[in-house]
Amino acid sequence: MKTLKIYKILLVILLVINIVTLAFLVMKPNHAPMPLERINLAEKLGITGEKAIEVAQMQKEHHREMHRLNKQKEQLHHQLYIEFQNDSTSVLKTLDLVIENRRKAVLLLYNYFSELNTYCTAEQRVILNKHLKEVILSNGPPPRHKQ
Repeated sequence: MKTLKIYKILLVILLVINIVTLAFLVMKPNHAPMPLERINLAEKLGITGEKAIEVAQMQKEHHREMHRLNKQKEQLHHQLYIEFQNDSTSVLKTLDLVIENRRKAVLLLYNYFSELNTYCTAEQRVILNKHLKEVILSNGPPPRHKQ
């Protein structure tokens, strides 16, 4: 009799855990990832005056071009996925386009930070190099929520 009672209690506990788990899955918010906040590099580096305006404009143009290249990258990867499914012979050509897109993105990043480097003093270059390292290492997907 005691073991039957223990089994009933255990069954109820497991049932409650399953119901709570299902409730969390059903009520999970289904929203798009939050956009990353852009860092004002002129402010972070301590650049002021006319240089700050030029740096802000460079940053805006850089982000616009990177956004364009990232959209193109998504399209190329989608195209590549379709070609893999269809066993297409144009896979190598699309792979070359993907590689060329990546080369353009890396070159754009290098040119952008090289040009920013000309606006900086020695102390600001240290901060800029730390920021560049963060950018390079954060090549994964954007975070889902602000932290």
